[in-house]
Amino acid sequence: MALSSDHLIFIRGLRCETILGIHAWERLRPRPVLIDLEIEPSHLDAFAEDSARGLMNYDAIATRLSTLLPSLHYHTIERLAAHVAQVVVEEFHAPAVRVTIGKPGAVGNAQMVGVTLVRRASAAQAQA
Repeated sequence: MALSSDHLIFIRGLRCETILGIHAWERLRPRPVLIDLEIEPSHLDAFAEDSARGLMNYDAIATRLSTLLPSLHYHTIERLAAHVAQVVVEEFHAPAVRVTIGKPGAVGNAQMVGVTLVRRASAAQAQA
């Protein structure tokens, strides 16, 4: 599923700690996840002119997720990604977001495993 906008902002490689996994040993302590976001902006003014109107606050999004994830305890990375998407859409008023979350070192012979999903404002609100 693609995002519909030709204009996207992104945050890549946001490292957060969280409890995540289906096995008991995975849930003993927080582990790192890496988050990539591609966000459709609600306004295009900053693309058309040098204006701060409608800008997404990258730092506020990164801080919110970095603060939130340590308090979450999900079994699946899929549900964690859905929660992250819901936060971006609802709290930061994004029309749509693509969320990729990776678990580094989760599989011995892979650098990282993870999931990617796209949520639109109406879909994220309906699945809340």
